[in-house]
Amino acid sequence: MKLTATAEFFKKSLVLLGGFVVVYYFSVLIVIPIGKSIYRALMVKDVPPNTVYGRLDPLEFSRTAITGTPVYKLNTETGGLPYGFPNAMIIYKFTPISFSYLSGKTAKSDAKYFGFVDSDLITSLEERVYKWRNIITGSVLEINTETKGMKMGTPSLATKSTLFPKGNLNQEVAISHATKMLTAVGRFDDSLYSSGNQNVYFGKFYGKRVIETEDPLEAQIARVDFYRSINNYKIYGPDPTKGLLHIWVGAIKKDRVNPASFPYMETSYWEFDTTSTATYPIVSVVQAWKDVQEGKGIIASVVPKGFNLFEPKPNPKVDEILINDIYLAYYETRTPQNYLQPIYVFDGNYISNNAAGGDITIYFPAILGEYINQPTQK
Repeated sequence: MKLTATAEFFKKSLVLLGGFVVVYYFSVLIVIPIGKSIYRALMVKDVPPNTVYGRLDPLEFSRTAITGTPVYKLNTETGGLPYGFPNAMIIYKFTPISFSYLSGKTAKSDAKYFGFVDSDLITSLEERVYKWRNIITGSVLEINTETKGMKMGTPSLATKSTLFPKGNLNQEVAISHATKMLTAVGRFDDSLYSSGNQNVYFGKFYGKRVIETEDPLEAQIARVDFYRSINNYKIYGPDPTKGLLHIWVGAIKKDRVNPASFPYMETSYWEFDTTSTATYPIVSVVQAWKDVQEGKGIIASVVPKGFNLFEPKPNPKVDEILINDIYLAYYETRTPQNYLQPIYVFDGNYISNNAAGGDITIYFPAILGEYINQPTQK
């Protein structure tokens, strides 16, 4: 009798469990998406277009090279495309670059802050880009006197490991050093950066390499990437894994800055008017996904599993791309542009040779093509 009751209870439990599973997936795959669609139709106010800037310039992207012809698949939580995208996005106008007769003097002052002296200058003062080379570290600093873009690199960095003691860096210290430097040379005046977010990665010297470490006590270098956002939309550069303010920080003793304090640096600084009222219609997420599946998206970043973020990225073989998330963001380049425009961002993973390959990010321009100038033929 007890065995029969147990069997009956087990059968009822299976039926209830099966019913719960059916109801759950029915809700996730059908009821919730339809509900979101109805909510959007009734409650979400569409943004009326206000195309006051006329046709916009086409965006200039930097593609990450891969080998193979990948297949694209959706791998979102619901198995479908997300809902709730606006029908139009705000377009922001960048502040035009203004020429200043003091730009050369300012560049020399910035170089002095990093420990470069006049005798380190290796270019003519009549050139657009000034370059300095430090005789002790071999570090080369470049400053564009028109755009204020800065770039610094230290060749054979691992041979100078004695300049980078361990244990003097943590996330707070690294961000503080980088922020103080950017402020000192006038590259951190934008409030969107001060209220933005930062990614910090620690590195240590290993033979002739700088390799990543998660232990701040081992850290000799910290990589800091600064990002900004506008109206809860992220602003990305050509590589979403690298901030447009991208700095490697070494230990700084008694606030004395030298070329080893920032052994690698690449900064671009563009300000824009955040009070814009210009709105432009965007491509639907359905159309954007269709075009990405056809290979029309821009592969912006491929990061293999276990990749060392202190080394150049490889160009791996990609057989299959699984898209986990789709969202809107804004895009800016390292070269001057007129308008800050939105893009679709497709984040996911890629598979190579039937094995987990790593992370991948794909860009797709969001503004409808009829509002974009056709690129000139060269």
